Amino acid sequence: MTLGERIKLARKVAGISQEELAKKIGTRQSQVTRWETNKATPRIETLAKIAEVTGVPLSELWYGNDNHEQ
Repeated sequence: MTLGERIKLARKVAGISQEELAKKIGTRQSQVTRWETNKATPRIETLAKIAEVTGVPLSELWYGNDNHEQ
């Protein structure tokens, strides 16, 4: 699973839209779309905000929860 797919999954499990996530972390919805489609990679500071908002550990967003993904 890609980083973008993990961000999207975390957002959906948290029950929030791209627009809501964008507002909570201080960016635009179009940027969230770019991350989720792997057209861009968020900075680690931004990824930490996504983790906080979605309740997913930062390490799980970055690496995934399957050791073989690394």
